[in-house]
Amino acid sequence: MKCIFIILDSGSAIRNMLRTDVFKTLKTYSDLKIVIFSPITNDEFKKEFGTDNVFIEPTPRWKPNPVINLLRSLKKDLWVNNTDLFTFKQKREKRKGRFVRRFALKALTGKSSNRRLDSYIKFLERLELFFTPSIADHYFKKYKPDLICYTSIYSNYLCIEIEGQKRGTKTICFIQSWDNPTSKGPFPVRPDRVAVWNNILKDEVVNHHNFAEDQVFISGAPQFDIYTDKANFLPKDKFFKKWGLDADRKLITYTTGTPGTAPFDHEVIELIILLLIHASY
Repeated sequence: MKCIFIILDSGSAIRNMLRTDVFKTLKTYSDLKIVIFSPITNDEFKKEFGTDNVFIEPTPRWKPNPVINLLRSLKKDLWVNNTDLFTFKQKREKRKGRFVRRFALKALTGKSSNRRLDSYIKFLERLELFFTPSIADHYFKKYKPDLICYTSIYSNYLCIEIEGQKRGTKTICFIQSWDNPTSKGPFPVRPDRVAVWNNILKDEVVNHHNFAEDQVFISGAPQFDIYTDKANFLPKDKFFKKWGLDADRKLITYTTGTPGTAPFDHEVIELIILLLIHASY
């Protein structure tokens, strides 16, 4: 029986993978063992997603040590010299210690070509593998995965992905946001295949991250499929009845984000309320 690891590190990753047809399709293969690594592993979660061939494990948490952080920072400095991404270059220029790093990299690389810079980046990646402890080793011995699928390429917890790279296990990563290939630097762990939303993202992954055309697959944006299926939504009259709303009044729907991504939601809501009170909309 083949086995696939699905790595989820956040609520949005759970939504993007488990509440789409991707997971529904995978579950139909009785000869496929699926191991879900999730930040949520309570009984309710296991009841909803676990089956005879779907196993739930906690997402291993590991904080990179100073050596790993240094190697990743150096890799970003090399990578930024190999691209024409103005915004990312600006972000690197504002970091503390940039002059020391710039001098060290200049002494190391000189006037190297892009191909030569790529070789330095790969060398740093090999060093990172060497200095990363095998925290997820027991999961590989227990399940023996044939494929690792992860949904957050810039996750803070990459020990399973790194262990898979050490073992030569095939990997695929879903790019979960439109700006990931150009705003966050080189991929911390380089997958064998990448799934992206559209041709624009594919071109960015190929041009800025040195992937071959056939390594990048256009999947669309599965997390938005739910909005195109009207069967997922209640008719207006039933929705108003469910929430005890007055069907004769208009409805304004405001969906909020997390405190980290949308810290000013409460101010927007207060502004909407004031506009309604003063009828100035």
